[in-house]
Amino acid sequence: MLINIDTMDVGKIIFNLRNERGLTQEELSEGICSISYLSKLEHNQIKYSDEILSLLFQKLNVDENKLYTKHKNFNDNVSNLSKFIDMKNYTDTENCYSELNNLVNEIKDPNSICNYHITKLKYFLAKRNLESARTTIDYINEFFKRKSVRQEALFIDLCGVYFSIKGNFVEGLKFFKDAERIALENNLNVANIFYHLGLTYSQIHNDTLAIHYAQNALKLFESDMNYLKCIDCQLIISLKFVRNQNFRSAEKIYFDILEQAKIFTLPKTKAITLHNLGFLYYKVKDYNQSVNYFVEALEYKSPKNEDYILSIYYLCNALMEDDRNKEVIFWLNKALHYIEKNEHLKEYKYSYMVKLYKYKYEDFDKYIEFAENVVFPYLISIKTKELILSVGNLLIEYYNSKHRYKRSNNFYKIMLEFMEVN
Repeated sequence: MLINIDTMDVGKIIFNLRNERGLTQEELSEGICSISYLSKLEHNQIKYSDEILSLLFQKLNVDENKLYTKHKNFNDNVSNLSKFIDMKNYTDTENCYSELNNLVNEIKDPNSICNYHITKLKYFLAKRNLESARTTIDYINEFFKRKSVRQEALFIDLCGVYFSIKGNFVEGLKFFKDAERIALENNLNVANIFYHLGLTYSQIHNDTLAIHYAQNALKLFESDMNYLKCIDCQLIISLKFVRNQNFRSAEKIYFDILEQAKIFTLPKTKAITLHNLGFLYYKVKDYNQSVNYFVEALEYKSPKNEDYILSIYYLCNALMEDDRNKEVIFWLNKALHYIEKNEHLKEYKYSYMVKLYKYKYEDFDKYIEFAENVVFPYLISIKTKELILSVGNLLIEYYNSKHRYKRSNNFYKIMLEFMEVN
């Protein structure tokens, strides 16, 4: 990801150091070069002379070699942070992030600082800290308008990740497609972008494009021997098998991934795979086995994270199908407890579904009112197809049972219009 030391924005470094020392262009250039030369140098309008650059650094009382070494070490650490995140090496990720925060104030090169903030965005997204991610996106947009093509592609891709995590897959796809275009036009590595496209298309149930991008990403990751990313691609491909009811093939992939998760010590990958096995057995109507896998998946998830609530939502679906209502209430209360404790979970789409289910067991009138006035409009606004169909069909069935066909048809019309547009 990082720029080489030769492509540092040397002119901006001189500009920053000059202003820190309270020098005018006339004062700094005196006896070294013309004011116009310095001005062009600071604005990157000329190729600088090594000799003049050294004299400028001497006048600024800066050790040129130490400055370059410091920036190179910083850039290496930013690159390492990105690698640790990809490797799911959480201990080294935290240590590297902490070290970078201690070094960044000494860095004068805007390209290096831009790389740092883009990688910081990647760090926040990996931790699902969406509030900090949004703040970082806004900061980059405000202060780093002139990014390199590589930085622009990576930043746009990460913006897509942000919206996809929030459940706004349509907006996420816009960013991913833009990142794909930039990367392909400039011969940049597109493996991660392909993976994100495959994952997002999978989440909106466009299996053809999901498999297309996941398989292309898998080939690129295999050529780079990035086995952890290969596992991520296999998870996408296995979902198509589940949706096409090729359950045996999907089950084999999941069991293979669980073995690899043991070798590489990947608790998050294990959690995702166990969750997916729970979903697989839910689809084959083996609800007891489904419940077991969802419960095991929760052991590897943090209650502070959204995917914990996701697993509880699907777990409750399996329990309801198995008429284990007391257990449904237990898990709903558990989920609501963590939702109330963690502010960022309150606006999560599956939190709305958990609250909806709780009303179902407490007060049926509130259940319908909450579904109609809060949950359904919210799901339409974030364009979550699967849940829109679920809640929309619930309301249609309810109003049909009351012979209120005009009201029922209204929801059917909204759903139909949504499907045509999306």
